[in-house]
Amino acid sequence: MDHGEILLYLLLDLVIVIAAARSFGWAARRVGQPAVVGEIMAGIILGPTILGRIDADLPGEIFPAEVPLRQIADLGLVFFMFLVGLELDTKMVRAQGRRALQISLSGIVLPLIGGIALGYFLVDVNLGGEFLEGTDFPPDDFSFALFLGAAMCITAFPVLARILVETGLYKTPVGAATLCAAAVDDVCAWILLAAVVGLVQTGSVAEAGEVFALTFVFIVFMVTVGRWLLSRLAARYDATGHLTIDMVAAVIGGVLLAALATEEIGIHSIFGAFIFGAIMPSRAGMTRELTDKIEDFTVIVLLPVFFLVAGLRTNLFTLDSPSLIAYLLLIIAVAIVGKFAGCGLAARLTGASWRDSVIIGSLMNTRGLTELVILSIGLSLGVLSDRLFAMMVIMALVTTLIAAPIVNRMMPRERLLREIAEAEGEPQVPVASRILVALGNPANAGYLVDAAIRMMGSRRPAELLLVRLIPTPRAPEFRTGLLDEESQVDAAVESMRHFVEHAEAAGVKARPLSFLSPDVGRDLARVAGEQSCDAMLLGWHRASLEQGVVTALVHRAFRLAPCDVAVFVDRVGMGVQHVEGRAVLTVLSGGKHDGAAALIGTHIASSLSTSMRLAGYVSAADEVRGDGDSEKLALQADSLRSLSGVWVVPEVLSTDGDAIAAAVVGSTEASVAVVGVGDEWSTDAAFGQPASRLSEELSCPVLVVRAAGEIPPETGNLLSKLGLGSGSKVASA
Repeated sequence: MDHGEILLYLLLDLVIVIAAARSFGWAARRVGQPAVVGEIMAGIILGPTILGRIDADLPGEIFPAEVPLRQIADLGLVFFMFLVGLELDTKMVRAQGRRALQISLSGIVLPLIGGIALGYFLVDVNLGGEFLEGTDFPPDDFSFALFLGAAMCITAFPVLARILVETGLYKTPVGAATLCAAAVDDVCAWILLAAVVGLVQTGSVAEAGEVFALTFVFIVFMVTVGRWLLSRLAARYDATGHLTIDMVAAVIGGVLLAALATEEIGIHSIFGAFIFGAIMPSRAGMTRELTDKIEDFTVIVLLPVFFLVAGLRTNLFTLDSPSLIAYLLLIIAVAIVGKFAGCGLAARLTGASWRDSVIIGSLMNTRGLTELVILSIGLSLGVLSDRLFAMMVIMALVTTLIAAPIVNRMMPRERLLREIAEAEGEPQVPVASRILVALGNPANAGYLVDAAIRMMGSRRPAELLLVRLIPTPRAPEFRTGLLDEESQVDAAVESMRHFVEHAEAAGVKARPLSFLSPDVGRDLARVAGEQSCDAMLLGWHRASLEQGVVTALVHRAFRLAPCDVAVFVDRVGMGVQHVEGRAVLTVLSGGKHDGAAALIGTHIASSLSTSMRLAGYVSAADEVRGDGDSEKLALQADSLRSLSGVWVVPEVLSTDGDAIAAAVVGSTEASVAVVGVGDEWSTDAAFGQPASRLSEELSCPVLVVRAAGEIPPETGNLLSKLGLGSGSKVASA
């Protein structure tokens, strides 16, 4: 095969591999699994397991041996391990201290012992398979058993952290403990594996001693001189404010040199790349920007080639007898039990509940791509035969597949949100009023917080729950994304500090809360329920979102929230202000949400030290409803006045003509208007009529209210007699 043919095959193979990896990765995410599971499966399908069953020569014809796919795969591993090293956070490890160390060490020792014992038991099974050409085989029993023990110790830190980030568990105590334990586990396991590789490559403990000594010198050099050079590079980045081509070239060159050094030492190139990533300034802007540049090419091109190479070496049909299937089940059992017993029991002994211990044990069982890296090393060194390699690949897939379902079962979303809220601030205490404020648009956040304070009226003690949910971004797939998400959440919480101080100055306690959310509307409703909120307040105008997206969010909150939901429509950006001579205007439409609107109106009026104008019923057809409305309206106003202590003035908008137009004219003398949603809001582009038209045409800010319909019997009976609809939870205070 000449150079031109090799190039043509390479280009074709890359297209096939990339398409297969993206398709199967997408499918895995659709069923709630990490993308890596799908991409590993794509590699297996393109190999002898599936494609080879159609025609035994087909994989070799599509992916000829002359095409340098293996070299590209090795390069992909180098940059993957660099990305893994980048996310090693030693500060996080120190924060958890002894507990993380106990969990991680127990999660290494037990799997190591179990793996070594299993290795001696499976020596003949391993020798019964085929080894790669060009390797020194068969391996000695001790090397094989030690390698199998090291492979059992591995936890896929990127996959584990990604599960924690996407679920939000990383913000809970159990999540933090698991992350730290996994980080320690990762470091210890890589050190152990480096020692095993050095021992296997040299063939004796005496010769391995020289390899270990050189490795120690290399690590010391990287931690001192290497870290100093990278800090100088980060300082230069800070001075220029952007990443230059020369900076990128310097870092990539450093990664390759570090990989070259450890390959020459005899412990494999991936260890040098991992160490280089670990010494990078983790919180520097340079590191984040550099990661974005390297990650996409690595994930889209290089790693799928690695999955293909691994898949070409995997033939699941070599497990063609009941005894081999039994050995496979034994391997899976030892792997699962070793981590569950090691990490789960250690967590239990350090004070975790049984539920948290099971979560920790299942998460530490994830092996994913990291395990595949280790197995590929074992295969290339001649330690593993194709038979054991296939068994261990299945074990890696099974242990990764079970993690997310167990975590979701043990930690339902409602309980998780409660633990996140408790972890973020002081414990929840009884208050007279608690309102959740969903903050999104920085331009109107201050007005939204002010409106929430006004909605509380004079009720004290009171609390605002300031919530900023961040839609779950595109997952980084093969790294954790933890630093990215933490920076977003930290920035969101920090942006709310000013509003916390503002609320406390008004005598209202405030708690900021932010986390990633795959479904913002549902999670807002869950937080409101778990935190026993009286009401939820959302803004209608968000510069960063299309109005259709905002409408969908509001309607989802209307459907799911267990409390009253108010939407603040402030088209001119004036907020709810106290203006002498201006009252609160509450417009009644005759619907079931009028009671909530009227009572919220009285609270706002009380807060503004003003009166409330109770405007007579307006139907969806813009007509006043029947004779005697003036007399009925006066009775309602008197009752609301006695209920709230606020001066309520009845006001018939119109006896003929357009009543909404009359309300618009009347709104010029109002500080804020309050109106209940129309009964047909679910089929309307906004709030149902007349609320939609009022929110568009009134000249003052408008609060549109959807009532929860859950109030004390005495209040509900009173409002029912008054013809004011169902009432609200806000009324209960």
